[in-house]
Amino acid sequence: MKSYILRFALLAFAVYLVINCVQLQVELVNEKQTLKEQQQENSEIELEIERLSNLIETGNDRDFIEDAARERLGFVFPNEEVYKSVTGK
Repeated sequence: MKSYILRFALLAFAVYLVINCVQLQVELVNEKQTLKEQQQENSEIELEIERLSNLIETGNDRDFIEDAARERLGFVFPNEEVYKSVTGK
């Protein structure tokens, strides 16, 4: 009788360990995917920082201000015509 109880307990423990290992493996895969996405985002941010640094170093203040006003604020020069692409469905 004790032998069956011991075998059942060992089997239950083994099943528990297998299930726990599978859960940890799934969590590891999810974390690796998250890390990959964060690294991609970090690379994009570094490229943007490099682009802005180059703009500051190579462009004069007028060029930098003009680009910032156009990109961020949508400003244009007086009497300047701006055309935007519109896509329809």
